[in-house]
Amino acid sequence: MIKDEIVEAVRNLDEDLVLNLVSQAVADGLTRKEIIRYVILGMNEIGILYESLDYYIADLIMAGCVFKSVLNFFDDLKQTGSSLTATERTGRILIGTVENDIHDIGKSIFTNLALTEGYEVIDLGVDVKPDRFFEEALTTKPDILAMSGIISNAIKSMTETVNLFKKNFIRNDFKIIIGGLSLSDDLLNYIGADFATKSAETGITKCNEWMREKNGQ
Repeated sequence: MIKDEIVEAVRNLDEDLVLNLVSQAVADGLTRKEIIRYVILGMNEIGILYESLDYYIADLIMAGCVFKSVLNFFDDLKQTGSSLTATERTGRILIGTVENDIHDIGKSIFTNLALTEGYEVIDLGVDVKPDRFFEEALTTKPDILAMSGIISNAIKSMTETVNLFKKNFIRNDFKIIIGGLSLSDDLLNYIGADFATKSAETGITKCNEWMREKNGQ
């Protein structure tokens, strides 16, 4: 099956084969959403291989390049959320990698999953200071704020960002999700976020749940 072939090619970091299979999948009538999910399944397997020490940092970097190549193939994918009307959108997500952290693979995966689910996504990029999150939240009024970070200092940046929202009485205007870090319930409560996960798909599932609750569904 094309799904299994894409997953295996991604796992093997075979960029040329991945792009050929993606092209074939499009020709076979598969949707962008289906194809991106197959690629993410392969990325998840790479994560498992990294945790088992079978893959290294260089392999993660290569995996990020493979994923970005697939996104470039769907060069109009980033317009999915913004092209929808307000009534058609699932919701609005403000996202960024926190201050002093420049990792963006997980953020890119989450962002593109969100786009395929019909969200409008405002991506602030990497090394985003608390003040920038605050200013953008005031301007864009998101339903969900997503903060990404994998280094230990990210905890400090996330906490400072949430505290800034609390100080200005807008913390309860939106849900906050954290991605990348492994957090205990106590640490999550300390930061002041609503949910934390290392899985982009789990994160999107939680966002969808929040939006259903917000819309009374």
